[in-house]
Amino acid sequence: METDRKELLQALRRFGAAVRAQKTPRVELLESTGNMVTVDSTIRISPLVLDDFPALDFAAKPPHARLDAGDFAALVGEVAPAASKDEARPILTGCALEPGTGEITLTATDSYRLHTGTRPASVEQGWSAVVPARALVAAAKMAGRDPGEVTITVTDHHVVVASLAGRWWLGVRTIAGSFPSWRQLMPAGGLGVTVDAPAALADAVAAAKPWCLENAPVIVRMTAHGLTVEVHPAGIGNYGPVALEADVPADQVGAAIALNRSYLADALKATGGAELRWPVGSMGAPTALRPMMAVGNGIRALIMPVRLPASSEPQPEAVEAEAQAARAPLRQRASSSHHGAGCWWPQR
Repeated sequence: METDRKELLQALRRFGAAVRAQKTPRVELLESTGNMVTVDSTIRISPLVLDDFPALDFAAKPPHARLDAGDFAALVGEVAPAASKDEARPILTGCALEPGTGEITLTATDSYRLHTGTRPASVEQGWSAVVPARALVAAAKMAGRDPGEVTITVTDHHVVVASLAGRWWLGVRTIAGSFPSWRQLMPAGGLGVTVDAPAALADAVAAAKPWCLENAPVIVRMTAHGLTVEVHPAGIGNYGPVALEADVPADQVGAAIALNRSYLADALKATGGAELRWPVGSMGAPTALRPMMAVGNGIRALIMPVRLPASSEPQPEAVEAEAQAARAPLRQRASSSHHGAGCWWPQR
């Protein structure tokens, strides 16, 4: 597009639609006046005055962080899915950006799950920001198509993510408020389950999707030979159990946990799913709603479980059958919503 640079700002959506409608590889901007812009002598668009556009005072400021564009795109892709989409709780629709020692941390939560991850970065200390997740996803798309490095600059009310080479930048207003103190939720220890074939676990969870009607949860059950994945929706039969090999602590054989399927799928995608952790004792007590954590790829993903009714606990003979890799199916499905689940922060 050729134009003398006037102090005008076009209504971008209308202008973009006009350009796409031409279906030509090159569009010439024929005229730009104070009242009208003409494209190819057929389209006239009223511009907006550039002075009305809010200024972003980041150009004169040094960046607060710099990291590889691919690392930035991957980090956002793994963390942002956990951000809330409920506009009534705006602080949870954002991701918390924080500096570390030689790394940057990104965290998102909707109060039922939490993803946090780090990537190596050159960072300045003494800043933090809560950035709308949708804006970070848009910046990550640009970073993924533009190899190199990205910079992050924080002003009083904005965060600007930009290509170090200056080929693109995205500025967005930060979200006011205090992000939840998420670090106190991270389990200090716990029992780890090492999954021998994490891709098979992800496939089993993906295949369960048609069965998760009315938010029926996926049930992960521990056996002497590994774990099983199953769903028991009301009135239409069962999915599974799908048996997977894993290293399970002996005192957890027969224990079960019920999880939102899409949350579990996102956690496995973000972390790779090779290691799952539970706080000690949480798996054997159906009423102890403590988070499951998947670990890998520099990401930790926590999910609050759905409460399993006491009647869904396996009977001793079923536990023994599981040890022989031939357990009987459950007779009663798990709770079908998060009304019986825990969450980390009070709901409005």
